Amino acid sequence: MPSLGLTCVGPCLYDRRMRVLAGVTLLLLAACADLTGAETPAVCGFVGRSPLPTTPVGPFAAVGSAVDGAPALLLVDTGAGNTVLSAAAARRGGVALDLQRTLRTTGIGGTATYPTGRIGRLMLGTVPVEPAVVTIMPAVP
Repeated sequence: MPSLGLTCVGPCLYDRRMRVLAGVTLLLLAACADLTGAETPAVCGFVGRSPLPTTPVGPFAAVGSAVDGAPALLLVDTGAGNTVLSAAAARRGGVALDLQRTLRTTGIGGTATYPTGRIGRLMLGTVPVEPAVVTIMPAVP
């Protein structure tokens, strides 16, 4: 198809984002559909909205949490790709190390490899995250 020399900016990008958002919403709703034909509908694990009160910790925001029942205060990092626990917090929560599954990270201090662990029940405020795989670092600032 020949190019018309038009550049899509502003509203076109917004329209694409809205279409993607609508598609993701439909996928989430489809995941909650009861396809079994049972009289009792399946329970959907999706929570649309839940308050998550934060506490200031220095320049950071923290969320009161529980790691397999053990209280924890987790820092909020909206750009993080995974959840990180200190080794001490993992011990308090009884999180077992999974030495077969590691995570290699690169940052200002260089590159390092850390073990992961599986949490049976992670609570972020009142929101359950089950099960959760976490990265375990010796110390977390």
